[in-house]
Amino acid sequence: MNQIFKIQRLIVTSDPEPKCLVYNQDRSIYGQIPLTAEVVKELFPNGELKQYVRGSFDPQTGDVTLDELVGEQDW
Repeated sequence: MNQIFKIQRLIVTSDPEPKCLVYNQDRSIYGQIPLTAEVVKELFPNGELKQYVRGSFDPQTGDVTLDELVGEQDW
């Protein structure tokens, strides 16, 4: 099922391998993805701290597939 996910960079972290939070509006799907150079280049090229992305969630594997950036959401 396609839905919109918010991807948010952590402002401060002591984790040697920083991650981004990924969740849907009602937070029924909530997880983290590694903040790699590729993720920064693709999702946060101008130093943004959050993005909204259309994607899908596979309940069998727990994987979120991110498809396309969407505009700012009101949540």
